[in-house]
Amino acid sequence: MYPTDIFKFDVSGSWTQQYGDTNSDRTADYMTGSGGDIYFPAYVNGFAIVQLNGTNLSYTISTENSQEEKTEKNAAKPAFHGIFS
Repeated sequence: MYPTDIFKFDVSGSWTQQYGDTNSDRTADYMTGSGGDIYFPAYVNGFAIVQLNGTNLSYTISTENSQEEKTEKNAAKPAFHGIFS
């Protein structure tokens, strides 16, 4: 993935309830239309792990060997866990 690759969280698969990040604060915001795309922070050679906390809507983007992901393994199970490659 490249820093220009984007995504959003889509709850139902129909884009009727979607979450992006309007101010890049790593907290998902409810979106009623376009915009708020989430960008990968840097080039990722391999895969990235994206996790969304269903309680406070904070999210993390990490690679297999990053410290952030090691910390997340000890946290509560996230509401969303996606792997992008």
